[in-house]
Amino acid sequence: MYDSVNKFGVLVLINEPAPFSFINSVFENEIILNDSKIKILYLNGSQVNGVNAQGLFCQSQIFINNVKSIREINFISAQIDGSLICSNSKFTRVLDKSYEVKSYPDFRKSTTNTHNKL
Repeated sequence: MYDSVNKFGVLVLINEPAPFSFINSVFENEIILNDSKIKILYLNGSQVNGVNAQGLFCQSQIFINNVKSIREINFISAQIDGSLICSNSKFTRVLDKSYEVKSYPDFRKSTTNTHNKL
């Protein structure tokens, strides 16, 4: 069963191992491969809007060379039987303004008394 692209143009769950080769490609949406089984993944030279591959099982290598991403590349809990090969890639994260940090607290100016009084 291949459900490789949903109605939003996003890669989704793949149940049978298949090779994925996207060289010098541009993805407008996030690539989602959560809990999928694939043979190999090539993204060389591509521009992606994030990769979410939590729980991915890859039978061979994953190549992310010369890749540019404006979102997170996530392989948490993935099993890769080969190598994860990444070079000359640039990953930047565009934060939603609601999560933007304006300033950090200055703990050096703390007025809390840390001495115990008996």
